[in-house]
Amino acid sequence: MPQPSPPAAVRAGDPPVIPRLIARWDLDKTYLRTDFDTLRDLVRTAIERPDQKRTVPGAAPLLRELGRAGVEIHILSGSPEQLRSRLEQKLRLDGARWASLTLKPNLENILRLRFRALRGQLGYKLPALLRRRCELARQRDLDGELIHEVLLGTTPRPTPSCTRSSPTSAREGGRGDAGEVMRLGLAYEDTILDAQRFAGYVEKGRWWSGS
Repeated sequence: MPQPSPPAAVRAGDPPVIPRLIARWDLDKTYLRTDFDTLRDLVRTAIERPDQKRTVPGAAPLLRELGRAGVEIHILSGSPEQLRSRLEQKLRLDGARWASLTLKPNLENILRLRFRALRGQLGYKLPALLRRRCELARQRDLDGELIHEVLLGTTPRPTPSCTRSSPTSAREGGRGDAGEVMRLGLAYEDTILDAQRFAGYVEKGRWWSGS
């Protein structure tokens, strides 16, 4: 997974910057009006220039205002790593600032014959979300309170069992529950082990769902 570059103002030896709030954004259908329903849609998305990509109404101003308010922005997208340059250009055109942009390693999945991972999201995004939380310099602010996160994305459509279980597993970090949910989502075993390992390092707090 590519590592985020530190802000230009951060120098070696400086104390870590503690964000007031973290916002983790999806891109497709949340920030960008992306269609994946047909092969033609996929091809068009892959060859679009940054200035041709359409932003969901209101998403760009919200992202900019969050940045101005001191919210730390992390983007986690199912778009392939090969689109990084174009997606970064699009975000810059919109005046967005972000701390990290994580994209799906689809070429690696193909080379490893992991074809379920090309469309599957649970086995990719849950370990990535937990890993990014572990990579924070601190999980608590100077007052000892857990740093809050808000997740912005479209509603997934996993199996009913995944829908019922996954918020509880993510919140409580239960190793058995997380593994069970990810297996229901057809995740590969190594990604299940990654999620369980990262969950063990995440300090637990309250879960709230806006859905």
